[in-house]
Amino acid sequence: MQKELFLRIVNVVQGKDTYFQMSHDALGRDSLTSLQKCTEAICQLVTDVSADTFDEYLKVADTTGRLFLKRFCKAVIWAYRANYLRRPTPEDVKRLLQMHEARHRFFGMLGSLDCMHWAWKNCPKAQHGAYTCGDQGEPTLILEVIASHDL
Repeated sequence: MQKELFLRIVNVVQGKDTYFQMSHDALGRDSLTSLQKCTEAICQLVTDVSADTFDEYLKVADTTGRLFLKRFCKAVIWAYRANYLRRPTPEDVKRLLQMHEARHRFFGMLGSLDCMHWAWKNCPKAQHGAYTCGDQGEPTLILEVIASHDL
């Protein structure tokens, strides 16, 4: 992930949930930073492993890591739902149909479906067979996206 994108997400999450802002515990010690909390949550999402996997690396307990993930997801959904997680309005549908007709000469098209394979360099050895396609030669994850040209 690009640094600018990561920092933008961190700033949005901090603004939506004060839990991600720096604080102090009862003894006056600093809490984890928002960067650490968001890194923990994103690592769990990207690798699809439990929070205790990152205990040594990020110094975050299992239950705390799960809490970071839950609050991170809620903050992201709350922040972006109005623009990206909503049903298209009739005006959106009309605009998309017109745009695709003019651009692609394809009538009735709302968006494009595409997918790509991302190499999974940290795939556990036991999972290699389940995530390796014959044409790829290495374990991959498939990202599927449906979007209009402006998203």
